[in-house]
Amino acid sequence: ARSNLGYVLFMLGRLDDAAAEAGRALAIVVDRYGADHPLAAYPRVVLARIATARGRPDEALAVAEPILAARTRESSPDELHAVQLAVAEALVALRRDPARARTLLVPVLRADDPDDRA
Repeated sequence: ARSNLGYVLFMLGRLDDAAAEAGRALAIVVDRYGADHPLAAYPRVVLARIATARGRPDEALAVAEPILAARTRESSPDELHAVQLAVAEALVALRRDPARARTLLVPVLRADDPDDRA
């Protein structure tokens, strides 16, 4: 629930509050299940998006890239899309590897297009 609250606060532009909630969510997951548990991915994705919004896309990539590698193998499409979006946002902010950013965004955008769903 704290990760979702962190995301909502992020979307509202309340970055400090969002980071606090996502950080608390991550701490709870790590305390209960360990740092490598799949539940730790979503609060990290929220923190990565916050880092990009704060002008720290290198930090966002450092957080999101390892999640993308792990989530590609073992996640639902929605979870994967959240990570792909976080990595693509950071790449765009860094003006780095636009082809990869585009490749990451295509499935995210298609998932939101009702005319493009199977």
